[in-house]
Amino acid sequence: MAKSIDDFLTFSDSHASSFLRTKTYSSRFKDPSPDELNEILKYLKNPTETGIWRLRIEWKSVSGISEDIFNSVIVKKKNKKKVSIEEKIKDVVKRISFIYCFFTYLYYQEKKDTSFSEYLKYEHSSEYQIINDIKDLEKIKKRYIDAYVFFKKNIFIEGFNPWQDNEIKFVKKGFYILPGSIWNQRTNPWNRFYLEENNVVVADLFSSKAEVLEDISEFFIKIEKIKNENLTRIFSPEEEVFAPYADFLSATHEKIIKDRNISRRFSEATSELSDDNFSHCINIISVVAEDILVRVYENVYREVCPKNLGLGQLQDTIARKANKLLKKENSKPDNQEVLKEINKLNGRKKLNSEVLKLIRSLALNMEKNTDYLERVIDSEVRKSDEIKLFPAYLKDCLNELTRYRNSTSHKSRVPIGEYEALRALYATFYLYQWWIDERSRLDWKKSKEEILIDLITEN
Repeated sequence: MAKSIDDFLTFSDSHASSFLRTKTYSSRFKDPSPDELNEILKYLKNPTETGIWRLRIEWKSVSGISEDIFNSVIVKKKNKKKVSIEEKIKDVVKRISFIYCFFTYLYYQEKKDTSFSEYLKYEHSSEYQIINDIKDLEKIKKRYIDAYVFFKKNIFIEGFNPWQDNEIKFVKKGFYILPGSIWNQRTNPWNRFYLEENNVVVADLFSSKAEVLEDISEFFIKIEKIKNENLTRIFSPEEEVFAPYADFLSATHEKIIKDRNISRRFSEATSELSDDNFSHCINIISVVAEDILVRVYENVYREVCPKNLGLGQLQDTIARKANKLLKKENSKPDNQEVLKEINKLNGRKKLNSEVLKLIRSLALNMEKNTDYLERVIDSEVRKSDEIKLFPAYLKDCLNELTRYRNSTSHKSRVPIGEYEALRALYATFYLYQWWIDERSRLDWKKSKEEILIDLITEN
């Protein structure tokens, strides 16, 4: 096994992972609680209504604690490719994940618990060797003792995961996310999260709670890593509100989306988005929307949906079928025969006149009710060719998604970029959640005509 940082940094993490591990720290990593998932779901369902808190920081790469650790590590030689070991160390210690790792290491060292150290050794060998090669560890800890105390009190929780830079980070008062797309440097995967100019990174961190980001900001200040910071709640413009949307969705889709096939498709779509394959993202997610619309058709109408229909065609097919059923179901009943039978009773002496009057009144009232219901249906449904099966906002989302889908198929001139792909993800997720909510709300013991009326009445 490698014995110095010079040798250790030539090993990849994948090689180190092959060693037998006696304990697995990663099994402790925290999952979102039901309340935290609900907070994320609120944002995913309507970002512009819930808004999002954003902490914008200017991150100083090699300064503060990163610089002190770098200067405390002894490097003896260069590696075989003549790439400076110093540069590799510098590249590691400037990362947010390394700083979290360092303070987590101090926490478990204080507890005399070796599980985290063992996990580091086999899963994150570079970080492990750098920390073990710090010659002035206690001196650095003493200098940043305020930060360490603050970390234990306001950041660290059981199951804390230092390496969730592009996923959800769970901390003491909640969670935040550092969107991977903001930091993505595709030409250098090793340095994935840092796009630098003059050793300063402008980055955005997002959370549903201001106090979470306030604690993160204070911690970064205590370790002398940020130059400027600004905390604000964003509702508009949409481009900024939606900035962390794909990352939140990617990190939680398996827990929020119970359908495994749909969840897998969302995962594929967010992956394409992160790789800047925006058209592929829209194509994948449009297939999901089509699948959901097919389910709407087949569950409501209880028959197989026609095959090979696109998004727009599926919406038209659902609307036409609804109009057909409602016209058939809501035709005006003939009450004339009932009234004739009542008139025959008029001459019978034994029949109480008050009872006869009541029967006639009930029959006429039923006819009036029928006329009223017919007028309501006419005004709400038959006043246009398009049935209002979907809420107006969902209909707008579907129309927007259809435009993007057509654009990727060269049927329109709508430009496709990251924002359009994000909107496509959102529109499809909104459709999915609407259908899940409706499925749980509707009484499926009713007839398909009654189900249809319930949908129209609700929406």
